[in-house]
Amino acid sequence: MIKRLDHVAIAVKSMGPVLETYRRLLGFSDVHIEDVPQQGVKAAMLPVPGAEIELLEPIDPQGAVARFLERRGEGLHHICLEVDDIADELARLKATNVPLVDQQARPGLAGNVAFLHPRASHGTLVELAQKTGREPKPGKPPPGITGLGHAAVVVKDMAQAFRTFATILGVPVDGKALERPAVKLGFIKLGNSDLELLEPVDPNGDQARFLAERGEGLYHFCLYVADLPQKVAALQKAGVKLDRVRPPERPDMAFIHQDELHGVPVELMQAGWHPR
Repeated sequence: MIKRLDHVAIAVKSMGPVLETYRRLLGFSDVHIEDVPQQGVKAAMLPVPGAEIELLEPIDPQGAVARFLERRGEGLHHICLEVDDIADELARLKATNVPLVDQQARPGLAGNVAFLHPRASHGTLVELAQKTGREPKPGKPPPGITGLGHAAVVVKDMAQAFRTFATILGVPVDGKALERPAVKLGFIKLGNSDLELLEPVDPNGDQARFLAERGEGLYHFCLYVADLPQKVAALQKAGVKLDRVRPPERPDMAFIHQDELHGVPVELMQAGWHPR
């Protein structure tokens, strides 16, 4: 059983500048940092209520994260889903011919972990993790951040993506999409968070350009904020580049531009509000 969205992971060239950016813009200061030599990375875990943001800096120049950075630059690397029994999940996925990177679980920072191949999930690298009780204890979340809202994936075909993720997650999905001027939106519940599917409609929109340039895959993640208008005002006063602040007079959502956060657009959403 898939329990929740455990973390979103970001590949970075150098940990120090990125940690300083997340501290300055979003208030993260209580951070756990650890070398994970078996994965060729140094990892930093930034605590969010009920989840984490993981930063990955390569320490092995031939490792997977180093190759990702060389090919695609800094940006979202994978999402991690907590499961009850990782051996059962891998057996279920093998039985449905889902392509896997790991045929069996191995130790990782999030517990016993295994990765699905991105071609199994619309260009999205998915990690499964079963907790062992030996994981680093999460630190204290920054003031005003109340949760991880969703991770968003740009897809070519919403209906097909719903079917794919229903198979991967082993759960039924309603298949309902919301129509917006630039995109169709679909949501799959993952504990207290969502997986958001984005199918471009406007050929000149940001998601369509992303699809044309990079193909299907992870696009952004969303954080819930206790008082979003106050946070937006503070960021604007500091000269931080924001996108799609809606509505302008008292926003319930806004994006920090990817140029500010090392290649990752981060959506901020008013706690208690959902686009559905």
